[in-house]
Amino acid sequence: MFCFFQSRAKDCVFLTHFQLCCWLAILLILSGDIHVNPGPDSSCRASSRSFVPAEGNLSIIHYNVQSCLNKKDILYGDLRNYDVLSFTETWLDAYTSSSDLSFPLFHIPFKRDRPNDAHGGILVFVKSDIFVVERRDFEVNNIECLWLELRIKGIIILIGTFNRPPNSSSAVLDSIIHRLL
Repeated sequence: MFCFFQSRAKDCVFLTHFQLCCWLAILLILSGDIHVNPGPDSSCRASSRSFVPAEGNLSIIHYNVQSCLNKKDILYGDLRNYDVLSFTETWLDAYTSSSDLSFPLFHIPFKRDRPNDAHGGILVFVKSDIFVVERRDFEVNNIECLWLELRIKGIIILIGTFNRPPNSSSAVLDSIIHRLL
């Protein structure tokens, strides 16, 4: 649009794209109302920026966290309103105790580490007012998975969390389906 007006004006010199960008930047700076880093609107509350699950419904969220130890406080702060927190790529090992990872108002987390590898891993938190047991009988050999049985108001819900390494074949998904049948 600027080039269109520039081509219609008489006795004007054409600006290069770089010169045009510099000219526009100078105009913005001279306007006096540009902040270097304004940040979020201070009138917004933190809770309005994230999804809050509906009351009375089971809420489950899954994140690929890629190392959860250094994000533990952020994860709890953002996700504490959910009933089940499922994390993959936790990058934990056998030396990290589940009790060291606990969140207030949640059971001690269920944990599955990837053997012989610093990556991978599964961690699942369930709110303390929900009855939960781990179901190792559903696990599939050579597949990083964690099965939990939840009982809510007399209803049994089975939740599986899986982490398929990028170098594994798609046959892994078939193995999971055949195990459930």
